[in-house]
Amino acid sequence: MSEDMSHGERQQFLQRELEAGAVVTLGDIKTGVQELICAIENNNRPSYNPTRMQMMWYLLAKLRAPHLLQPLHQKWFLPEGGSPTFRPVGYEVAEVKRVS
Repeated sequence: MSEDMSHGERQQFLQRELEAGAVVTLGDIKTGVQELICAIENNNRPSYNPTRMQMMWYLLAKLRAPHLLQPLHQKWFLPEGGSPTFRPVGYEVAEVKRVS
């Protein structure tokens, strides 16, 4: 992979490679997780909805290199069920009650 690729070009390249069954290195996963952490920290909202690519890196790290997620899990978590939205640690997930 070329160092002079833009972020978007890099994502498209990696997506095509993964779909073709390419080998994903620990370095690739580490870079993807670092980009996810950076995106969450630069977010101005109290929650963060990751892109499909960011979620893919999160899941790959969770399966193959959980230690890479420690910095993320110190500040953010994914609530059980529902959409994959990162919330700050300490956030109380309210139970939603439907009114009929």
